[in-house]
Amino acid sequence: MIILRIERLVRFSKALKDCRRAVRKESAYALQAGAEAVQTTVRSDLATGRGQGDEARQPRSRSGRLAASVEIRSEASGLRAVIGSGLNYGRFLEFGTRAMAPRPWLAPALMENRKIIRARLCAAVNRALAQK
Repeated sequence: MIILRIERLVRFSKALKDCRRAVRKESAYALQAGAEAVQTTVRSDLATGRGQGDEARQPRSRSGRLAASVEIRSEASGLRAVIGSGLNYGRFLEFGTRAMAPRPWLAPALMENRKIIRARLCAAVNRALAQK
């Protein structure tokens, strides 16, 4: 009897590992799709000058450099994606300086897409669990 329980525990442990692997894989795809949606929104908002808050304070694209520099970096695990720009002034626009009020361009895009990202992640987890 004890041996049967141990065997079942081993099978259960393997099933949990398989499930975890499937959830990670599905979540990585969903996270990448969500990051791409944020990137598209950022580029669109910068091109049109659309954003949240006081329209006069929203950054307008002059050269298109900021929009073109928005990139996604994903970790090898696939469970983290970093969206941003390597341009220094992107940070200054987002958070402001002593002499300039913030003109957020990244946070509004993330907030606009957060429900979509959450729904994609939930669907990914559900798909992974349904497979097992």
